Amino acid sequence: MKKMLKLALIFSLFLPVTSTCICSIVVDGCSYTDDGRCVPGCYVNSLLVRVCVPISGEEIPVCALGHASGSRRGPSDKFLQLICIPSSVECFYGECFCDCSRLKSVIFESGSKLSKIESDAFSSCYSLSTMFIPSSVEMLCASCFRECYSLSIVTFESGSKLSKIEESAFFSCSCLSAIFIPSSVVQLCHSCFLDCRGLEIVTFESGSKLSKIELYAFYCCSSLSAICIPSSVEELGNMCFEYCKSLATVTFDDVSQLRRIGVYSFSSCPALTSICIPSSVRTLGKECFSECKSLSTVTFESGSQLSRIEENTFSNCSSLSSICLPSSVTCLGKKCFEECPGLQTVTFESGSQLSTIEEGAFKDCSSLSDFFIPSSVRTLGTECFNGCSSLITVPSLS
Repeated sequence: MKKMLKLALIFSLFLPVTSTCICSIVVDGCSYTDDGRCVPGCYVNSLLVRVCVPISGEEIPVCALGHASGSRRGPSDKFLQLICIPSSVECFYGECFCDCSRLKSVIFESGSKLSKIESDAFSSCYSLSTMFIPSSVEMLCASCFRECYSLSIVTFESGSKLSKIEESAFFSCSCLSAIFIPSSVVQLCHSCFLDCRGLEIVTFESGSKLSKIELYAFYCCSSLSAICIPSSVEELGNMCFEYCKSLATVTFDDVSQLRRIGVYSFSSCPALTSICIPSSVRTLGKECFSECKSLSTVTFESGSQLSRIEENTFSNCSSLSSICLPSSVTCLGKKCFEECPGLQTVTFESGSQLSTIEEGAFKDCSSLSDFFIPSSVRTLGTECFNGCSSLITVPSLS
């Protein structure tokens, strides 16, 4: 190639073997070809266009895009602004458009056969502003759009087959303001939207099959104001919504299958005012609601299966004034309500099975004025009520 790519790179849809031409490229209206029956593909600024169908006397579709063999990543093309992807392309190899800093538009031909977008395929494409993902795509691989700082619109074609968004797929896409997640998605992997500070709206398509939101999935999405968790979700991973400073509303779809809310899941969400925990939840992880300074109302759905409230689960929830704990709870972990200065009333559902209140469980709850220990309790840890200055009588086991 003698001419640097400046404006557009367009791959021909079908390549006639009669001219022994493996690839045809059009740049600024000028046509270029590379010959070579004996090589597996041709190179454009170190970009390898592989022909995956053997030469057989028929037209050959370009089936894959990637970098030269033996080098995971070639020199980036600083001039590339537009890419038109033929419908015949089935996959991108890792990092194939990584660091194309001027790339603004990616266009997929109608009827695309693309099955997945590989790791780092478009990472650090700082000028890329919109992305339309064909319905044929089944996986967005790790870091595929990582640090695309201008990416503001991501659209999935109707009838999407997408099943998985892998780790850091949209990491630090700071201009992304909304995302609509197709019902076909089963898993949101760790850090997939981490540090998307402009992300305000996350919508799950009706009939969602999502089963897990992994750790750090929406960590530090500081503009996210509300989230509705699909009923299909069984686990919220550790730190998945931690430091979402604008998150005021968390709701769960009816007939939720959620079993676990992980460690620090909603920690340091200062705008969160209330939460209703589904009856299916069995575990509240360590510090999952700690430092939620505005959290004033915590309710448990009727028929709760919750067995344990872990260490520091509600510590430093300064606006929490009362709570009624389900009868299914058998253990209150260490410091689970520590430093809740507004907490005045703690009640237990009839038929409580509580057996253990661990050390410091209600330490420094300075407004707690009365506390009745259920008869089922057998173990009362040290310093459970230290600093509860409004208690007239310090509770003890009879």
